[in-house]
Amino acid sequence: VWEQSVASLLCSFMMAANFRGCERTNSSYYRADNSLMHRVLETGVGIPITLSLTYMSVAEGVGLQLRGVNYPGHFLLAYGHGSSLGFVDAFQNRLIMEDEAQDIIKIAGPDPEQLPNKLVLLRMLLNFQGAHVREQNFDKKDR
Repeated sequence: VWEQSVASLLCSFMMAANFRGCERTNSSYYRADNSLMHRVLETGVGIPITLSLTYMSVAEGVGLQLRGVNYPGHFLLAYGHGSSLGFVDAFQNRLIMEDEAQDIIKIAGPDPEQLPNKLVLLRMLLNFQGAHVREQNFDKKDR
């Protein structure tokens, strides 16, 4: 119960701090800035993985351990274990309700482990590379 309450407060805090998912259009979602942590911290706008890392950092400061969970086409956060397992969607600044969580558990498992840092970094680099290819930013030096 404590973890769910803190996770809910975290979502409210992040929303009040103006952190939010970018628009879901190809031109917005795949902008390179949404994959760069320093730009996400400056603008408050990002994709699921960069916003999730921001959430994880803030949560750690108040004693809540969030785990990054690879999910098809998305990146989610898990907290707790067993009967206290819950999920956060940093992209939408919300807790995931129980019926939706059951669908996630079917894919991620009943006790999803933290995605290893190397895989998080790899996923971020692939997102960034894909954004540059879409934007054709091969010679940008200001990033």
